Amino acid sequence: MEATKKYRPILKGGVLAACIGITVFLLSLKPDNFTLLAVVAGILGFCMIPLLPVVLENNAECVQVKCGTCCSHIHVALILCSTCVFLCL
Repeated sequence: MEATKKYRPILKGGVLAACIGITVFLLSLKPDNFTLLAVVAGILGFCMIPLLPVVLENNAECVQVKCGTCCSHIHVALILCSTCVFLCL
């Protein structure tokens, strides 16, 4: 990805797969449906976990840190906070 800069297609495909996975997961929430939920949760994890490094790398490339400006420190702090929230969820 570093050489090709194909972040946008990867993000679009990953987000689409994650949304489909979440929809299927929510539709399969029924009593005594553990096997299907386990399979759907595995597929959902398979789709969402690879998005984490892509999102972090995309965030790092979007922020242009300019030394000495308050605005750049706020951007970096916001990215770090959003990353922490994303990892905790």
